[in-house]
Amino acid sequence: MALNKTFKCDDCDQCFLSKIPLDKHKLLHLKKSQLGCNYCGRTFLQKYKLRRHIVTHSTEKPFSCPICKKQFKRKHEVSKHDRIVHQGKKYNVYKSYKCSLCPKAFTHLAALEDHQFVHTGQKSHLCTMCPASYASKRNLESHIKVDHEGHKRPKESYQCELCGKSFISNRGYKVHMSHIHGDAKPKCQLCGKIVCSKEFLSIHMSMHLGEKPFCCEHCGKSFVSKSILTIHVRSHTGESPFVCSICPKSFKQRSALTGHYKSKHPNIKP
Repeated sequence: MALNKTFKCDDCDQCFLSKIPLDKHKLLHLKKSQLGCNYCGRTFLQKYKLRRHIVTHSTEKPFSCPICKKQFKRKHEVSKHDRIVHQGKKYNVYKSYKCSLCPKAFTHLAALEDHQFVHTGQKSHLCTMCPASYASKRNLESHIKVDHEGHKRPKESYQCELCGKSFISNRGYKVHMSHIHGDAKPKCQLCGKIVCSKEFLSIHMSMHLGEKPFCCEHCGKSFVSKSILTIHVRSHTGESPFVCSICPKSFKQRSALTGHYKSKHPNIKP
């Protein structure tokens, strides 16, 4: 007489005559080994699944879209977002900020702004330890490292009476007063209007006096400021220096580019 085949449980060595009761029996062990969520009571058989589930209860969003910087709780949500919002296109994420005056592109907006000072000649980054000034923050930091490395930073002894900001040199204090509290908001002596800079005050005064000293060489039309003339000249040359970093669109004015981002790429920060 042949012996009946038995099915043995690997967890407790209990035997069964068929596989069906063995499978039912194994469920008892599974229930005992289940891992429960402390937030909602849902159970899981693997720790990694429990950890993945707990993220849904957290406010943390550690995964971000490399194109528009929107944040997500799970990595796969970034991929889904890319397919829906960006249509899965492979943009040059690492250099999405393009200079409108030359072919250079940059990873961060701050780097682009520093670079543009090279074209304008403006040196807005001032050394607080000597009279030196630089077009970019990187050049200023390099100067401090080479020329002032190891030097003890002077005590900040010049304080702005209007905002409380302190400076270590009288020069830095005067520049701050001039740019932030002085020339930054000049006032028209004719009508009392306050404008944001000396340039705008000059434009505003020209309107009072009826002066239009900037003339277009293409059509002879005159304007109160060089910046307005520059924008007008683009209507003759077709130049559109403000380029969208996401699509091929370009614009004659920065404000038009900003409006384009808001309407066509609302999730992108220009």
